[in-house]
Amino acid sequence: MSDTEILQNKYKELRKILGRTPRFKEFLSEQGVNRRMLEAAFGRDAFSKLQKTCGDTVNKMDFERTTKNEIFSQYGELTRELGELPKSADWRHHKCKPTESGLSKSPHNMRWSEMPQNFINHFGENSDWNDVVKLIKENLPQEGSQKPESNTKEFDVLINVIKNWSPRRKRNSEEGYKIELREYFEKNTKYAVSEEVGDSIVDLVIDSKFAIELKKNPSLAEYDRLFGQIARHFNSYKYVIALICDVSSDDRYRQFVRNIDEVYGALNFNIYVITK
Repeated sequence: MSDTEILQNKYKELRKILGRTPRFKEFLSEQGVNRRMLEAAFGRDAFSKLQKTCGDTVNKMDFERTTKNEIFSQYGELTRELGELPKSADWRHHKCKPTESGLSKSPHNMRWSEMPQNFINHFGENSDWNDVVKLIKENLPQEGSQKPESNTKEFDVLINVIKNWSPRRKRNSEEGYKIELREYFEKNTKYAVSEEVGDSIVDLVIDSKFAIELKKNPSLAEYDRLFGQIARHFNSYKYVIALICDVSSDDRYRQFVRNIDEVYGALNFNIYVITK
């Protein structure tokens, strides 16, 4: 059997499992296919050509990026199936896309804890999803148990400020990034910034209430240490940002985000992870 036939069989097998057209990265990872093998068999635009030979319509954007409609449709169907708000573990188990770490990155920029409200914002006026909207509203925290809206908005503003910061160059240490971020705050914002303060010794504290813990290319042990540091920070602060620079291992990063979401997200803590 030729490589072309092997790849066609793998594609059709995955399509049958998923019940829909596979996406490019999904095909590579789920079927253990090497990109070079794919290009050797089909040449330029290899995946598009593979799709055509298997009778599928080619849509490059469909396999490069998951649309909001697709994201929230997956979330809605999962909510229907479970009869309750899905947890991140349910999302992973059902192989929904993108992953939690993918959701947190551009262009989506969504935390898992925001998914229920984001679903309502997106599909709230669509009658096809009335049952899901009702179920979500019934399971959202009751008024009074939520954090004050103004404070949450203030946290979101700070998150966007940090997202808009771009390091001038790659630094050799965490300290270099911390110094540059502090300079950015002092020169471009009105926030009050302090370093390594409090019982938990936070890297940076903004306006005496927002804690920022910064790491450069963490190892697995350093991610574990960061997880514990965040827990200590919540003893003194209501808002914590983990800022991770120069991520070299997507697997370690995704596992860290999953751990954060499953523990702190489930407790509805104000924690946000940003990468640079």
